[in-house]
Amino acid sequence: MSASIKSKTISGLAWNGIDSFATSVVNFIVSIVLARILMPEDFGLIAIVNAILLAASIVVDAGMTNALIRKKDCTPTDFSTAFIGNVSASVLCYAAIWTTAPMLAHYFQSEELSDALQIMGVATVINALSIVPQAILSKKIDFKSQAAISLVACFVASIVAVSIAIAGGGVWALVIRELLFHALRVPLLWMKARWKMRPVFTFESFRSLFGFGSKLMFSSLLDTLYINLFTAFIGKVHSSSALGCYTRASAIAGYPGKSMATLMQRVAYPCMSRLQDDSSAMRKFIELSAYIVFPLMLWIIVMAEPLVETILTSKWLTIIPLLQILCATFMWQPIHALNLNLLQVKGRSDIVLKIEIAKKVVGATLFLLFLPKGILWICIGQLTVSLFSLVVNCHFGGRLIGMGLIKQLRLLMPTLLNACFMALSCRFISCLIDSLLLQLIVCSSAAIVIYYVGSRLMRQNEAKELISILKSFSNKQ
Repeated sequence: MSASIKSKTISGLAWNGIDSFATSVVNFIVSIVLARILMPEDFGLIAIVNAILLAASIVVDAGMTNALIRKKDCTPTDFSTAFIGNVSASVLCYAAIWTTAPMLAHYFQSEELSDALQIMGVATVINALSIVPQAILSKKIDFKSQAAISLVACFVASIVAVSIAIAGGGVWALVIRELLFHALRVPLLWMKARWKMRPVFTFESFRSLFGFGSKLMFSSLLDTLYINLFTAFIGKVHSSSALGCYTRASAIAGYPGKSMATLMQRVAYPCMSRLQDDSSAMRKFIELSAYIVFPLMLWIIVMAEPLVETILTSKWLTIIPLLQILCATFMWQPIHALNLNLLQVKGRSDIVLKIEIAKKVVGATLFLLFLPKGILWICIGQLTVSLFSLVVNCHFGGRLIGMGLIKQLRLLMPTLLNACFMALSCRFISCLIDSLLLQLIVCSSAAIVIYYVGSRLMRQNEAKELISILKSFSNKQ
């Protein structure tokens, strides 16, 4: 890895880590505050809206973000073509959302859903305006600016949302929060990217970008539709309250894994695009992501009961088993993302699409099989699919650089064993303490000490690597 790329990678990892961590912390704290004020059915309603808008955002992006980042010789025409295509698609998507909102409200038997969907749908158009500026910053590996922008937008939107919730605004606190977040990001990204849009659109440029991006779009859309299948059926077959419990458990379990997966995807993709044959970079990304995520997830699994009852209150106790299973599911998310990144970097978006189709067929089959049994069994089905995905992604992605499934598992084993020992130790310690709050405090401190000592005894270098990254990042500021 060249010194220039390594320097940019360190800076990118650090600032993207700040972005992911700080934003996740704000989101986590705000979600706890809102969960103590609002009811599970409020979160169930907003989950349906978010599921629909997520699918729309993927169609609007059309894989253009990754296509622009991957293309080494992007011209002003490419950026303008992508921008016009994204905005045009967003207007069409919002028109479809506005038209179908009443029908969806009738299907889910929720009068509020129609208004919430039509208002939040505006975010589809707003977000389209940020796609090209964000791609420009990502190509420059400028994640410092993106971190600051996301954090400011998240913080302001969260304050407004909590104020609305306290005032008795109900589900509208969640609606306004999402809409305001996107509205704040757009002008800030444009100012930082300093990109001047030209009214130019060429079909040659569009075919070049969409030819690569379309496969990623269909792959992402398939993944989103698959996830939305859960939301739609749980909301319809069970209840909004049950859906709210599922989404809260999924959100808490997803913070560490999905945040790290997003960090690795945003930083690793542009870096790996420049170092397409460097297996050492892939190895380092895998080791560092697992070293951070595995202990967090396993700690949540063993401390789920005091964590939920202390932070969310007793009305959310039903999510404990769901949370534990979903933590085991999402802890592999960064590994999935890195292997899929590698396939994209190598230009094999066709394999990505085929893999997603195969995984979704298995997942949809298990979901429909377990749906009548309840949400707990649905979560077990998700865990099964995650392990299946681990095998498939590592096989097809890792083999491109001589790092197949077995080699990656060997690479992960010391970290996994160390994290398991730490988690079991915390579980034993918690059984000796009666106070739930004291359990969390003592076990949090014990986890850090036990995990670090275990790392030193097993001669793991990840802790030193993280310290080195932080020192290098600090020296550059």
